Amino acid sequence: MPVPAAVKWPVRRPTPATVPRPHQRPLMTTMLLTAVPALLAVAVLRPGSGSYRRNR
Repeated sequence: MPVPAAVKWPVRRPTPATVPRPHQRPLMTTMLLTAVPALLAVAVLRPGSGSYRRNR
């Protein structure tokens, strides 16, 4: 029984990756994403706040 010939696939050169574009979030968005959760945490964890006593 003859052995079938091995399949020879064409060699393709890898395509170089494109240079990533610098993407920066607007400053106002960054400030809101950091300030709003911080302000909420400060308001909830204040010793005089009702929600602080309610959660403890």
